[in-house]
Amino acid sequence: MLEREIAPARQPGESLPPEVRVPLAALGVWEGFLADGHRPALGNRAVWGADVDWGKDFLFNPYGNGWHIDRYRFDVMLQRAAGAAGAVMHRGINRTETAREDFLWRVSWRDQSGSYTAMARFVADATGRARGLARRLGVAVRRYDRLIGWAGCTPLCGPADCTTLVEAEPHGWWYSVPLPSAQHMVAFLSDRGVAPPENFPPHISLRVGNGVWRPRATAAGSSCLVETAGAGWVAVGDAAAAHDPLSAQGIMRALMSGLRAAEAVTSALAGRGQALERYAEMQRRAYDAYLIERRDYYRAEGRWPMHSFWSRRHCQTAPLLQEV
Repeated sequence: MLEREIAPARQPGESLPPEVRVPLAALGVWEGFLADGHRPALGNRAVWGADVDWGKDFLFNPYGNGWHIDRYRFDVMLQRAAGAAGAVMHRGINRTETAREDFLWRVSWRDQSGSYTAMARFVADATGRARGLARRLGVAVRRYDRLIGWAGCTPLCGPADCTTLVEAEPHGWWYSVPLPSAQHMVAFLSDRGVAPPENFPPHISLRVGNGVWRPRATAAGSSCLVETAGAGWVAVGDAAAAHDPLSAQGIMRALMSGLRAAEAVTSALAGRGQALERYAEMQRRAYDAYLIERRDYYRAEGRWPMHSFWSRRHCQTAPLLQEV
């Protein structure tokens, strides 16, 4: 495993749905996840389509509650589990090169201690939205919007409400989740070029008060590779398909794609044909279904149909552009 960071980056938290238990159990880390002390999420609340706050709890979900997680703690757990399973991680990688030689890949990299080379029958692009390997291979990317997320933390204001709160406004939408660190993560989502308003919207403000918020911007748009697997390579997680935070499915889908990609690579190495093609088709179908679901969620907010942020998303399932 070639990792750019010396250590997992400190990031704002995330919300995970109850169904995340399925991939975490399949990876053998469910008990470790529970032991890490993440905050249970009891449901979702939204100010969406109307000025009133409505909610959906997880009371009858067969997997129980969801989770508001400390993302750093979560990433450390996964990396330790990978190491325990036999993965060797090289950290602080500042340059990589890949070249196809017959049926093998020559992978070269440089870190603070020197230069290294390894040969591999398969390589996986797990570089997130950067898509480092896929871009070098010339695989096209389809982009469906230019969504930007401004995210930061504020201190808890009173007892934590163990729900995720989403609130729409004319130029985008907000969400807030309580974190295990006695903070709230607050995020504003809008199109590129739109800065977050100076003040929180009413329902978010009731939850977080007037705490200091120093957000950082990050790409949050929907995009996917045209091809997610090929001869000796496979893409997983955000590298294969990146999702709108409104879906609250990014980590869940990344974990599932990693599991399915591992199965496909194992089958391909064993000589069982069509495994990579089936993986790529599964990814394509899942993303097509996600785009329809995304459009329907945005259509449910109809208070500002003439505002560009909302009008762009009420009818769109085709890509804005395709690039290499």
